Amino acid sequence: MKRIALAAAVAVATLTLAGCGEQEAAADLKTPAQKASYGLGLNMGRSLAEDGLEDLDPQAVALGISDALGKKEQRLKDDEVMAAFEFLQKRSEDRMKALNDEAAKKGAEFLAENGKRDGVVTTESGLQYEVIKAGEGAQPKASDVVTVHYEGKLVDGSVFDSSRERGSPIDLPVGGVIPGWVEALQLMKVGDQWKLYIPSELAYGAQSPSPKIPANSVLVFELELLSIQDQEGAEKAAEPSKEAG
Repeated sequence: MKRIALAAAVAVATLTLAGCGEQEAAADLKTPAQKASYGLGLNMGRSLAEDGLEDLDPQAVALGISDALGKKEQRLKDDEVMAAFEFLQKRSEDRMKALNDEAAKKGAEFLAENGKRDGVVTTESGLQYEVIKAGEGAQPKASDVVTVHYEGKLVDGSVFDSSRERGSPIDLPVGGVIPGWVEALQLMKVGDQWKLYIPSELAYGAQSPSPKIPANSVLVFELELLSIQDQEGAEKAAEPSKEAG
């Protein structure tokens, strides 16, 4: 399935790019179909570039599509084409693995240095935190639902999510979030505001849920525990989470 998807993406994107490169002066982008075609080409081209496929030959792809539409005899055998796709697929996978390995290495180096700073506590799991503001309330359990404010960043300071920017705290089940949060929330007291440094294995690892979070990223959160819901409220808040999960 991956090879078929790659083949389709290459064909569509490169045909569009070929048209732009050879007939740019004559290209019209007026009708909805023309605009959608251009947008599809942009999206596919960006995706292919991210996969390291900048060296594709637009003219060769255009030739293949022209032959197919003209019902001409194909110039390469099916096994030759499949071998070429397998080569591109493996090259893309190797490139992604190298990027992921480099991200993991940099994350480990960051945590090693960060853990030396005064005020940073490193737990047995590798989670790191520092106390910004100390509270005096109760500590939640894994079965509780809590209300929190947070802001999530990468180690370079770029924000990928923030309840503060949205202007509204969120309710969440302590046991239903990433492992780094599950651990931290059970260590915190209501009123606490901590800065968390979460290793990738306690966050999303290699399976990022968002393009804003590269694979194997260390995540930095400012997390404020506002309250623990009562049991009735906790059950109501937890129900949508179970349905979504």
